[in-house]
Amino acid sequence: MSKSSALDSLLESAITQFSEHGYAGASLRNIANGADVPLSTIHFYFKSKSALFLEVRRHAWKEIDEDRNALLDKLLLQTTSVDMRDIVSSLSYPIVRRAFSENRRDRDLIFVASLHGVDLEPRLRIENARQS
Repeated sequence: MSKSSALDSLLESAITQFSEHGYAGASLRNIANGADVPLSTIHFYFKSKSALFLEVRRHAWKEIDEDRNALLDKLLLQTTSVDMRDIVSSLSYPIVRRAFSENRRDRDLIFVASLHGVDLEPRLRIENARQS
């Protein structure tokens, strides 16, 4: 398995596990099993469960923001006068669409993206705040 596909598989498995079991209930072993990679692969790419979780949240918001930007770009190309309601709709639609989607992965992505207040290691919380 290539590095890219191993990482993609890990992120997808982690989205599912964190959504189904929450941060505390998700195990690295189950995430690795779901990605069909050895547990050591997680430790190679991510030093801890909290580091993996932070990357999963970044991945989720990146996907949402890409959809938002595409909608905003389309809106700006269509008209010279932009209504504030259209801007708000472009920003909220990617979240609402996924939240009510029949696709389980869409709903899982929104759930993971919205998890706040997870008891992460203080060092990683500080690091994450500095990167934002």
